[in-house]
Amino acid sequence: MNIYFYCPIANEPIGAFKEIYKHAQCLAELGYNAFVVHNKKHKESWFRTNVDPVICPLKDLKSITTKDDVLVILEVSTFLLQYVNCQRVIVFNQAPFRTFHNWGLATSDPNPYKDTRISAVITVSANAINYIQHLNLKVPIYRIHCFADQSLFSFTNYENKRDQIALMTRRNFDDIEQVIQLLYLRSKSNYIDRYKIKYIEKRTELQTARTLKKSKFFLHFGYQEGFGIPVLEAMMCGCVVIGYGGFGGDELYKNSHSRKVPTSDIITYVQEIESLIKTDIHKPEIIKRMSEKATTYANKNYNKTKYYNELKQIWSKIMGS
Repeated sequence: MNIYFYCPIANEPIGAFKEIYKHAQCLAELGYNAFVVHNKKHKESWFRTNVDPVICPLKDLKSITTKDDVLVILEVSTFLLQYVNCQRVIVFNQAPFRTFHNWGLATSDPNPYKDTRISAVITVSANAINYIQHLNLKVPIYRIHCFADQSLFSFTNYENKRDQIALMTRRNFDDIEQVIQLLYLRSKSNYIDRYKIKYIEKRTELQTARTLKKSKFFLHFGYQEGFGIPVLEAMMCGCVVIGYGGFGGDELYKNSHSRKVPTSDIITYVQEIESLIKTDIHKPEIIKRMSEKATTYANKNYNKTKYYNELKQIWSKIMGS
């Protein structure tokens, strides 16, 4: 019996795909026959993995799957149900706000989530569980606590950081543009000219970690998130995070180590950045403490041991053992 994780292909880093690989690798380490499947030759190179993907065109999926195998799909991939023989399908729903992507406005009939082969949903945050419960499914919903590679995303002392602010530009560029331009226009009063703004664009996992380790602050602009891996990775590197919780990532923000901004509240966003920069200039010991608390919180609540234990319990229930 095999567990197949079907993973789409993209030309840029997609966090959900990394989590598929991580999930499959951890299951393999726990003794399961777990595989990642792509529909054409491809191997992700922007993050580290020991998983060698299986290459199988969609039309041939039935030839490699049996009714005893398990298929794991993303929330946007329910169309795959027609291509496999598997009698058990697990939805790895990392982005609940995309559950109805391309469903349109008409009544969905048949509803793919009502397929009797779907036997469980696994998701990644308390907010995501709440969303998925509103689908009125008759299957178990499990939550895992994501983690990031501590050998890459590790704490850097405040003294070893630069006057640097990091952010990713893939999400919500209009808001990023407004915040950055307002900061520059107000540079005579907010000290922004003392800081280098480092944009993380199409970077590998290693390159991203190096940037975060050097940065004092991380700005997050993602919204309607299943969780918020970039925020977690930044915290693990000792960054003070300012940004949107995105619902799924709300649980990461605590006033002791970060500042959560209401989505698209541009003025509040700018004010929070300016306030923390001024604190860094005049009372750096406060930012140093926030940095330390961020990493402590991240490592305590989102770590590999916790993740492994959760997967072990969840998959034992799914497999009926």
